[in-house]
Amino acid sequence: MRSHTLLAGVLMCLPLGAQDKSTIATPYQVEYTIQDASDPSAKNERHYILQLDNMNTRGNIRSGAKVPYATSTAPSTTQWSYADIGVNIDCRLWEKDGHLMMYSNFDISSITQNSQNAPTPTISQVRTETGTVVTLGKQMALLTIDDPQIPKKLRVMAVVTPVP
Repeated sequence: MRSHTLLAGVLMCLPLGAQDKSTIATPYQVEYTIQDASDPSAKNERHYILQLDNMNTRGNIRSGAKVPYATSTAPSTTQWSYADIGVNIDCRLWEKDGHLMMYSNFDISSITQNSQNAPTPTISQVRTETGTVVTLGKQMALLTIDDPQIPKKLRVMAVVTPVP
């Protein structure tokens, strides 16, 4: 009991301005741009924007559709399953040693043309995690993928700006 009284007394003696600045939440806007990098003149960019603070709070973006496909066909009934297709982004920002750090997790999927005429769709999927030090206001290339399994060269850019 005595230690609690002593701690409370010490805390009351601290000036209000003596708070650790790392515990103060600062808002930021994170803008992701996903583009087809195989054609630089194409205007098919997609933009996703979210606001986060620097306290390691998780932000999520989920955009897409559930695409039905037949899993079995009986004489009188067809059973269906659904594939989640689209863009899923998870992001966190935090400060470490005076630098703003960003973690991003991407899951990007699409339906591709199936050359074997199979009854189920072929799904192209990219999953990746990135971590980087942020330079505020400067666009950063987080990932570029040129893989034969994906029909297009994919590039993900991000820019982080303070929210006034």
